[in-house]
Amino acid sequence: MSIHRENLPIGKLRNLAFSCTSASQYIGSVMGIVLSGVLSETTGWRWGFNCAAILSLFGSLVSFWTIPQQAHEPKDIPWSELAEDIEWSGTLLASSLTALLFAALAVIINNVANIGRPGLFVPVALGWILLVAFLFWQDCCERDSTHRIQDSLWTNCHFLSIGLVVFFIYASSHSTSQLMIFVFQRAQGLSVLQSSWQYLPIPITGALSSLLTGYFLSRVKANQILIITIVLSSLSPLLMATMSPVWPYWKYAMPAVLLNSVGSNSIIPVAAMMVAGSFSPEIQGLAMGVLCTVAMIGASIGMALSALISNAVSTQLLRTPGRETSLLESPETWMSGYRTAFWFLFSLNLVGLAVTLGCLRKLGYLGRRIDIGN
Repeated sequence: MSIHRENLPIGKLRNLAFSCTSASQYIGSVMGIVLSGVLSETTGWRWGFNCAAILSLFGSLVSFWTIPQQAHEPKDIPWSELAEDIEWSGTLLASSLTALLFAALAVIINNVANIGRPGLFVPVALGWILLVAFLFWQDCCERDSTHRIQDSLWTNCHFLSIGLVVFFIYASSHSTSQLMIFVFQRAQGLSVLQSSWQYLPIPITGALSSLLTGYFLSRVKANQILIITIVLSSLSPLLMATMSPVWPYWKYAMPAVLLNSVGSNSIIPVAAMMVAGSFSPEIQGLAMGVLCTVAMIGASIGMALSALISNAVSTQLLRTPGRETSLLESPETWMSGYRTAFWFLFSLNLVGLAVTLGCLRKLGYLGRRIDIGN
């Protein structure tokens, strides 16, 4: 966000830069899944971690040599100044509550019956206590401090609304992608390599949707772009919820794969241009950091809840009188749980669409002039 703002003027080129950045995130994620499938079937799963380390090192070296340094920035930043600029108390509280809540979710997902265990009450209760403590701490900080989430972020109606939309759409999109893999492997009996190949349309449509969003941002109202892309993206879990595992890939699964990433790849460019037009340069990077964090939290919570729903439904069906098969021997039982989870993910898209229609209806043209208020 800050690099594009510092080096590119407002207009088509900056819109395209934001769109390419958004597309690269999703393309990299999906290509990683495809690469992991290829490696697991050929050289072995260990090479998946080796390749991840190699690519991370390569990305670090490329960023070190290619990211431009601003003329007004000092060449060296003292470690003491860096340590003082980090808000350690808020970071510790936020990290601790997130770890506790996700640990509790992991226990529940592993076995739905664990939800009633007394031992699970402790991490959940501590997580909520830390959440209240985090909010109280942030409220007690100095209002002019740049170490915390600025009040102006949350008092901006458009920013709060786009944050909710990002949360729900990323929760649906990433969870749908994860469940698709399970449908291909468990319900249809495909190998890891075969299911990975069926993922290839995702980076194509993801890149195309991001580029088209960047092109039309200055020509079409941003709320209309969001409505169209969210509606298209919502068709993906809907198709997966109504498909049969015996149907060919081209009938329902391929359109679902193609449409899944449209919404998530279009929202980030819109959000980036909205932030660039709504906030001062000093907090634009912070605002985009908050939105990216919200997106990742939404994806994690969405995957956790969809796994919980699918496991609960499948386990309940196995307990039906007259069923003597195990879960591994019953692909239709797997599919019944996945269908319920897909309906849940479809509802998340509808919630995101409702927020867009209700709270972002005045969001106008972006990338050519500032026409949104606080």
